[in-house]
Amino acid sequence: MHSRLFSLLAISGLAVSTGLSACSSNGSAGHSPTSPGGGGDGGADFGGFGSSGSSGGGAASSGTGSASGASSSGSGTTPACMAPSSVPSSELVPYVTAQQQLNACSSTQITDYIAACVPNGSATMCKNWEQANTRCAQCIAPTNSAGAGQNTGAMLFDVHGNLVDYNYGGCIAIIDATSGGLACAQALDAYVQCIDFACEGCTDQTSTNNCQSAATNGGACSAYNDAYHSPCKTDLAVDAGGNTRCSTGTQVLDVICGAGM
Repeated sequence: MHSRLFSLLAISGLAVSTGLSACSSNGSAGHSPTSPGGGGDGGADFGGFGSSGSSGGGAASSGTGSASGASSSGSGTTPACMAPSSVPSSELVPYVTAQQQLNACSSTQITDYIAACVPNGSATMCKNWEQANTRCAQCIAPTNSAGAGQNTGAMLFDVHGNLVDYNYGGCIAIIDATSGGLACAQALDAYVQCIDFACEGCTDQTSTNNCQSAATNGGACSAYNDAYHSPCKTDLAVDAGGNTRCSTGTQVLDVICGAGM
Protein backbone atom coordinates (compact mmCIF):
# COMPACT_ATOMS: atom_id res chain seq x y z
CA MET A 1 0.00 0.00 0.00
CA HIS A 2 1.26 3.42 -0.79
CA SER A 3 1.11 6.25 1.68
CA ARG A 4 -0.43 9.62 1.07
CA LEU A 5 -0.19 13.06 2.61
CA PHE A 6 -2.97 15.55 2.30
CA SER A 7 -3.97 18.71 4.05
CA LEU A 8 -7.33 20.00 5.03
CA LEU A 9 -7.41 23.60 3.97
CA ALA A 10 -8.81 26.64 5.69
CA ILE A 11 -11.88 26.13 3.58
CA SER A 12 -15.55 26.04 4.37
CA GLY A 13 -14.97 27.53 7.78
CA LEU A 14 -12.68 24.92 9.32
CA ALA A 15 -9.32 26.64 9.35
CA VAL A 16 -6.94 23.73 9.19
CA SER A 17 -3.26 23.53 8.37
CA THR A 18 -2.83 19.80 8.52
CA GLY A 19 0.55 18.58 7.35
CA LEU A 20 0.23 14.98 8.33
CA SER A 21 2.64 12.40 7.08
CA ALA A 22 0.30 9.79 5.74
CA CYS A 23 1.27 6.32 6.75
CA SER A 24 0.40 3.03 5.18
CA SER A 25 -0.26 -0.16 7.06
CA ASN A 26 2.13 -3.00 6.40
CA GLY A 27 0.94 -5.51 8.93
CA SER A 28 2.39 -3.94 12.05
CA ALA A 29 1.00 -0.45 11.99
CA GLY A 30 3.67 0.28 9.41
CA HIS A 31 4.34 3.84 8.36
CA SER A 32 6.00 5.53 5.43
CA PRO A 33 6.87 9.06 6.50
CA THR A 34 6.64 11.99 4.15
CA SER A 35 7.30 15.66 4.63
CA PRO A 36 4.39 17.68 5.98
CA GLY A 37 3.51 21.21 5.12
CA GLY A 38 1.88 22.12 8.41
CA GLY A 39 3.60 23.27 11.54
CA GLY A 40 4.93 21.36 14.51
CA ASP A 41 3.39 17.91 14.66
CA GLY A 42 1.61 18.31 11.36
CA GLY A 43 -1.59 18.88 13.29
CA ALA A 44 -4.57 21.01 12.47
CA ASP A 45 -5.45 24.47 13.63
CA PHE A 46 -9.19 24.55 14.16
CA GLY A 47 -9.40 28.29 14.64
CA GLY A 48 -11.68 30.39 12.47
CA PHE A 49 -14.55 27.94 12.25
CA GLY A 50 -17.50 29.59 10.57
CA SER A 51 -15.75 31.57 7.84
CA SER A 52 -16.59 29.84 4.60
CA GLY A 53 -14.85 29.57 1.30
CA SER A 54 -11.32 30.60 2.27
CA SER A 55 -8.32 28.62 1.18
CA GLY A 56 -4.85 28.03 2.47
CA GLY A 57 -3.38 25.58 4.94
CA GLY A 58 -0.67 23.02 4.87
CA ALA A 59 1.21 21.42 2.08
CA ALA A 60 0.43 18.12 0.54
CA SER A 61 2.57 15.43 -0.96
CA SER A 62 2.34 11.70 -1.28
CA GLY A 63 4.42 8.58 -1.06
CA THR A 64 7.81 8.25 0.59
CA GLY A 65 9.43 11.09 -1.23
CA SER A 66 7.73 10.40 -4.54
CA ALA A 67 4.32 11.05 -6.00
CA SER A 68 3.02 7.56 -5.36
CA GLY A 69 -0.59 8.64 -5.48
CA ALA A 70 -0.37 10.36 -8.84
CA SER A 71 -1.13 9.17 -12.30
CA SER A 72 1.05 9.93 -15.28
CA SER A 73 0.46 10.27 -18.95
CA GLY A 74 2.19 8.33 -21.71
CA SER A 75 4.62 11.19 -22.20
CA GLY A 76 5.92 10.70 -18.67
CA THR A 77 4.48 13.95 -17.35
CA THR A 78 2.06 14.15 -14.45
CA PRO A 79 -1.14 15.95 -15.38
CA ALA A 80 -2.62 18.55 -13.07
CA CYS A 81 -4.87 16.89 -10.50
CA MET A 82 -8.55 17.64 -10.71
CA ALA A 83 -11.29 16.88 -8.21
CA PRO A 84 -13.77 14.32 -9.52
CA SER A 85 -17.41 15.23 -10.02
CA SER A 86 -18.41 12.70 -7.37
CA VAL A 87 -16.94 10.40 -4.74
CA PRO A 88 -18.54 6.94 -4.43
CA SER A 89 -19.93 6.29 -0.97
CA SER A 90 -18.16 2.93 -1.14
CA GLU A 91 -14.87 4.83 -0.83
CA LEU A 92 -15.79 6.17 2.60
CA VAL A 93 -15.26 3.96 5.63
CA PRO A 94 -18.31 3.96 7.93
CA TYR A 95 -17.60 5.70 11.21
CA VAL A 96 -16.30 3.55 14.03
CA THR A 97 -15.71 4.66 17.60
CA ALA A 98 -12.11 5.29 18.61
CA GLN A 99 -11.09 3.11 21.54
CA GLN A 100 -9.34 5.21 24.13
CA GLN A 101 -6.38 3.38 25.69
CA LEU A 102 -5.17 5.66 28.43
CA ASN A 103 -1.41 5.57 29.00
CA ALA A 104 -0.73 3.17 26.14
CA CYS A 105 1.78 5.84 25.12
CA SER A 106 3.86 8.13 27.27
CA SER A 107 4.32 11.75 26.28
CA THR A 108 7.87 10.86 25.23
CA GLN A 109 6.62 8.04 23.00
CA ILE A 110 4.11 10.38 21.36
CA THR A 111 6.80 12.98 20.73
CA ASP A 112 9.16 10.33 19.38
CA TYR A 113 6.44 8.84 17.15
CA ILE A 114 5.77 12.22 15.57
CA ALA A 115 9.50 12.79 15.05
CA ALA A 116 10.06 9.34 13.55
CA CYS A 117 6.90 8.86 11.54
CA VAL A 118 5.18 12.16 10.82
CA PRO A 119 7.00 15.38 9.91
CA ASN A 120 10.47 14.60 8.67
CA GLY A 121 11.12 11.02 9.68
CA SER A 122 12.18 8.13 7.51
CA ALA A 123 10.74 4.68 6.91
CA THR A 124 13.66 3.18 8.84
CA MET A 125 13.22 5.55 11.79
CA CYS A 126 9.51 4.83 11.92
CA LYS A 127 9.92 1.07 11.69
CA ASN A 128 12.51 1.14 14.46
CA TRP A 129 10.15 3.19 16.61
CA GLU A 130 7.29 0.75 16.02
CA GLN A 131 9.38 -2.28 16.93
CA ALA A 132 10.51 -0.62 20.15
CA ASN A 133 7.04 0.63 21.09
CA THR A 134 4.59 -2.08 20.03
CA ARG A 135 1.80 -1.33 22.51
CA CYS A 136 1.84 2.37 21.74
CA ALA A 137 2.05 1.72 17.99
CA GLN A 138 -1.00 -0.52 18.03
CA CYS A 139 -2.99 2.15 19.84
CA ILE A 140 -1.94 4.89 17.46
CA ALA A 141 -2.42 2.89 14.25
CA PRO A 142 -4.09 -0.44 15.02
CA THR A 143 -4.30 -3.12 12.36
CA ASN A 144 -6.36 -6.27 11.95
CA SER A 145 -5.00 -9.78 11.37
CA ALA A 146 -4.60 -9.03 7.67
CA GLY A 147 -2.56 -5.91 8.40
CA ALA A 148 -5.24 -3.44 7.34
CA GLY A 149 -5.48 -0.21 9.28
CA GLN A 150 -8.40 0.16 11.67
CA ASN A 151 -10.08 3.43 12.61
CA THR A 152 -10.32 2.59 16.29
CA GLY A 153 -7.00 4.26 17.03
CA ALA A 154 -5.50 7.72 16.82
CA MET A 155 -5.09 7.65 13.03
CA LEU A 156 -7.75 7.59 10.33
CA PHE A 157 -7.47 5.04 7.50
CA ASP A 158 -9.36 4.92 4.22
CA VAL A 159 -11.24 1.96 2.78
CA HIS A 160 -8.05 0.67 1.12
CA GLY A 161 -5.99 0.75 4.30
CA ASN A 162 -4.05 3.92 3.45
CA LEU A 163 -3.65 6.34 6.30
CA VAL A 164 -5.52 9.59 5.76
CA ASP A 165 -4.99 11.81 8.79
CA TYR A 166 -5.05 12.02 12.54
CA ASN A 167 -8.37 10.77 13.92
CA TYR A 168 -9.76 14.17 14.83
CA GLY A 169 -13.33 12.89 14.78
CA GLY A 170 -12.55 10.05 17.13
CA CYS A 171 -10.85 12.47 19.50
CA ILE A 172 -13.82 14.83 19.46
CA ALA A 173 -16.24 12.01 20.24
CA ILE A 174 -14.16 11.09 23.30
CA ILE A 175 -13.85 14.64 24.58
CA ASP A 176 -17.49 15.48 23.91
CA ALA A 177 -19.36 12.36 25.00
CA THR A 178 -22.74 13.87 24.13
CA SER A 179 -24.70 13.00 21.01
CA GLY A 180 -23.38 16.27 19.59
CA GLY A 181 -19.80 15.05 19.79
CA LEU A 182 -20.67 11.82 18.01
CA ALA A 183 -22.58 13.65 15.29
CA CYS A 184 -19.63 15.97 14.71
CA ALA A 185 -17.19 13.05 14.59
CA GLN A 186 -19.26 11.11 12.09
CA ALA A 187 -19.72 14.08 9.78
CA LEU A 188 -16.11 15.27 10.02
CA ASP A 189 -14.76 11.78 9.31
CA ALA A 190 -16.80 11.56 6.12
CA TYR A 191 -15.62 14.97 4.94
CA VAL A 192 -11.95 14.21 5.64
CA GLN A 193 -12.15 10.91 3.76
CA CYS A 194 -13.95 12.54 0.83
CA ILE A 195 -11.29 15.22 0.48
CA ASP A 196 -8.56 12.60 0.70
CA PHE A 197 -10.10 10.45 -2.02
CA ALA A 198 -10.96 13.39 -4.28
CA CYS A 199 -7.41 14.71 -4.36
CA GLU A 200 -5.33 11.54 -4.03
CA GLY A 201 -3.60 12.22 -7.35
CA CYS A 202 -2.20 15.60 -6.33
CA THR A 203 1.54 15.78 -5.82
CA ASP A 204 2.26 19.34 -4.68
CA GLN A 205 0.81 21.96 -2.37
CA THR A 206 -0.66 24.26 -4.99
CA SER A 207 -2.49 21.57 -6.93
CA THR A 208 -3.76 19.95 -3.75
CA ASN A 209 -5.02 23.25 -2.37
CA ASN A 210 -6.83 23.95 -5.62
CA CYS A 211 -8.29 20.46 -5.79
CA GLN A 212 -9.49 20.45 -2.21
CA SER A 213 -11.03 23.88 -2.58
CA ALA A 214 -12.84 22.82 -5.75
CA ALA A 215 -14.05 19.59 -4.18
CA THR A 216 -15.31 21.42 -1.11
CA ASN A 217 -16.91 24.45 -2.66
CA GLY A 218 -19.63 23.07 -4.92
CA GLY A 219 -17.68 19.96 -5.86
CA ALA A 220 -17.72 16.28 -4.97
CA CYS A 221 -17.32 16.90 -1.24
CA SER A 222 -19.58 19.91 -0.85
CA ALA A 223 -22.41 17.89 0.68
CA TYR A 224 -20.03 16.39 3.25
CA ASN A 225 -18.65 19.86 3.91
CA ASP A 226 -22.14 21.22 4.52
CA ALA A 227 -23.04 18.23 6.68
CA TYR A 228 -20.37 18.73 9.34
CA HIS A 229 -20.86 22.46 9.88
CA SER A 230 -23.91 22.31 12.08
CA PRO A 231 -22.94 19.38 14.36
CA CYS A 232 -19.35 20.61 14.66
CA LYS A 233 -20.17 24.24 15.29
CA THR A 234 -19.53 23.96 19.02
CA ASP A 235 -16.80 21.32 19.05
CA LEU A 236 -14.63 23.12 16.48
CA ALA A 237 -15.40 26.71 17.49
CA VAL A 238 -12.06 27.21 19.20
CA ASP A 239 -12.24 30.99 18.99
CA ALA A 240 -15.65 30.87 20.63
CA GLY A 241 -14.48 28.74 23.52
CA GLY A 242 -15.19 25.34 21.95
CA ASN A 243 -13.11 22.19 22.00
CA THR A 244 -9.37 22.85 22.02
CA ARG A 245 -8.23 19.38 23.07
CA CYS A 246 -8.34 17.79 19.60
CA SER A 247 -6.95 20.61 17.47
CA THR A 248 -3.44 19.24 16.90
CA GLY A 249 -2.03 15.84 16.10
CA THR A 250 -0.22 15.71 19.44
CA GLN A 251 -3.49 16.36 21.25
CA VAL A 252 -5.31 13.65 19.29
CA LEU A 253 -2.60 11.11 20.11
CA ASP A 254 -2.62 12.13 23.77
CA VAL A 255 -6.40 11.97 24.16
CA ILE A 256 -6.72 8.56 22.52
CA CYS A 257 -3.47 6.86 23.53
CA GLY A 258 -1.79 9.03 26.12
CA ALA A 259 -2.82 10.62 29.41
CA GLY A 260 -6.11 11.78 27.96
CA MET A 261 -5.33 15.43 28.52
